[in-house]
Amino acid sequence: MMTSLHHRKGLWKNPMTVLPKEAPSGLASITAVLTTVLIAGVHYATGTAYEFHLLFLLPVIVVTWRYGTALGLLQAALCTSVWYVSDRAMSLEQASSLQAASFNWLTRTLIFSGLVLGLAQIRKLLIQEAELARKDRLTGLLNRRGFFEATHRLLAYAVRNQVPVAVMFMDVDGFKKVNDVLGHATGDEVLMAIARELEANSRESDVIGRMGGDEFVAVVLDTTPETSVSHARDLSGRLARRMRERGWDIGFSIGIAYYSRPAAKLDTMLPVADRLMYEAKRSGKNAIRMEQVAPD
Repeated sequence: MMTSLHHRKGLWKNPMTVLPKEAPSGLASITAVLTTVLIAGVHYATGTAYEFHLLFLLPVIVVTWRYGTALGLLQAALCTSVWYVSDRAMSLEQASSLQAASFNWLTRTLIFSGLVLGLAQIRKLLIQEAELARKDRLTGLLNRRGFFEATHRLLAYAVRNQVPVAVMFMDVDGFKKVNDVLGHATGDEVLMAIARELEANSRESDVIGRMGGDEFVAVVLDTTPETSVSHARDLSGRLARRMRERGWDIGFSIGIAYYSRPAAKLDTMLPVADRLMYEAKRSGKNAIRMEQVAPD
């Protein structure tokens, strides 16, 4: 890992395809507008013989689900306004009545706006649930599932551009003793303090996760073997000082697997870092082991 320190901000985006995501362009919005105009034209051509509520709702649903509340409300206003214009243009007795047409426009606007607000809330809750499913509830770091998903995209980039990768696996020495002597509440404090220190000493391009228990892992791009070890030592020292300040007798065993040419899958790389971490523990704990893994 690099020695420059930056707070890690939302590095990765949710890879789920079933949930709404921001589009890279306004194609969906433009399509919704054109669809609205087309529906209004068909409505004008067919008159009042057919019901068009559902057809006008479709672009509102699409825009709300894809872009959120603000654009959903704009799309709803567009649909009801175009619908109003098509009603007035038909010059039918009922449609041409300004009072009746205005009442219909207001009613439709309220109904469509209510739909947008309800749908947007469902969208928000689904996104929050998806995020929570990929985060460790105690520390706020990525959990195992979220870590693997985030790293998949990172490694794809590294393999495509032949960027070196370091995988760091860290285990907390003496954590069981803290849990047994001071209680699980203190153990939770230890894990949260470690997570905050990891975040504070990471770049935006780093992916950090908690594998479970007292094991943490990080994947770092564009580094060197020397820098990886230097940063691990610096991080271990910072963590040790933080633990001593709280009166916790805790150390850290760290294994680093360095790949000048990364593998395409974390499943291939993580076991190497895990093995090196256990070698560090067997050597007396509170140690660092690094290995430069030859490319296939």
